[in-house]
Amino acid sequence: MTWALRATGAVIVMEVAYFMASILYLIDLTELAGNQTSFASEEDLIFFADQMNDLHTFVLLAYLLVIVVAYVINAVWIYRATTNAAAMYSYPKRIGPGWAIGFHAIPILNFWKPYVSARQTWNTSTRSDMDPDASAPRFLKVWWVLWLTLSALGILSQNFYSTYTLEGYRASTIADLCNGPVSLMCAVLFYRFVRDVSKAQSAAGVEKVFA
Repeated sequence: MTWALRATGAVIVMEVAYFMASILYLIDLTELAGNQTSFASEEDLIFFADQMNDLHTFVLLAYLLVIVVAYVINAVWIYRATTNAAAMYSYPKRIGPGWAIGFHAIPILNFWKPYVSARQTWNTSTRSDMDPDASAPRFLKVWWVLWLTLSALGILSQNFYSTYTLEGYRASTIADLCNGPVSLMCAVLFYRFVRDVSKAQSAAGVEKVFA
């Protein structure tokens, strides 16, 4: 539990850092857009915009590194939490620990299957008297909607950036700024999910799986 919470906490910190770096980069791009006539060609303008990107790129790379590490740690936690839930209550329709991770990588199914697994784990761990497929608490539903929104904004940002134009860079950065609060709230809610499930499973006597 400790490492999953620490990893998610690190993501929250980096979300704030990347949001601030994106604001500064957007300000620079906006000022640059107002001085386009100072450049002999569009290529020179884009080259200069790329050179201004150093701080934004550095924070982005640090952010992506933290994200990758957090995903690995949290994937391990999800596997173990799902294993614990199965040990607490046998349920034939339960998504197994392997698929709880694997469904994230399967198109279409990744829109809802990981959420179903999270709902089953939550219900079994914190409300053992209820059907694992009973309705999830509101915060878990909000978390999943935010996760899907986050994925869509990430794709949108990448598509804008891939135009390699000044307006594309600005649109990409605006998408990143919209992404920031969404990602932050998503991470906070996932932190709550990890904390509450881990505490409930530990109280039920299956904490050894988190060792």
